Amino acid sequence: MADKKKIKSPLKKKNFISSLLQDSTIGGGVGVQDTEYEIIPRANVSWTKGNTTVGANLEKGFSKLDKQNINSQIGLNIIKETDAGHIGAELLKSGKNKYAGVTFSKKFNQGGQVTADNYIKDLL
Repeated sequence: MADKKKIKSPLKKKNFISSLLQDSTIGGGVGVQDTEYEIIPRANVSWTKGNTTVGANLEKGFSKLDKQNINSQIGLNIIKETDAGHIGAELLKSGKNKYAGVTFSKKFNQGGQVTADNYIKDLL
C-alpha cells in the first residue's frame, strides 16, 4: 500500500500575502473637487512590484442642486517598465462610456533600426 503524504498548499493565506507584499510599494490618495454645481470625491490606489505597476481609481459626483444622477468613473491601469521602455494598458468606465487604451515607449541609446519583433522582445 502506498504511503499517504500530506501535501502542503503553497498558497497558505499568511505566506501568500507576505510573499505578495515583499519588495513591493503600495500607494494611494483621496481628494474632493468642489464646483458650483457638484461635489466629486476621488480615490486612487497603486501597487508596484518589480517593474510592474497596477493602479485603480474611482470617482463619483454628487449634484448640489437636485437629486440628478451623476455618472461615476472607475479605472484600471497596468504598466510594465524595462530598460528599453514601457508598455501599458488602461481601462476606464464612466456611465455607459467605456475606454480601452494601450501606451508604449521605446528608449534609444544609440541610432539604429527598430523592427516590431525587436521592439516587443525588448519590452517583454
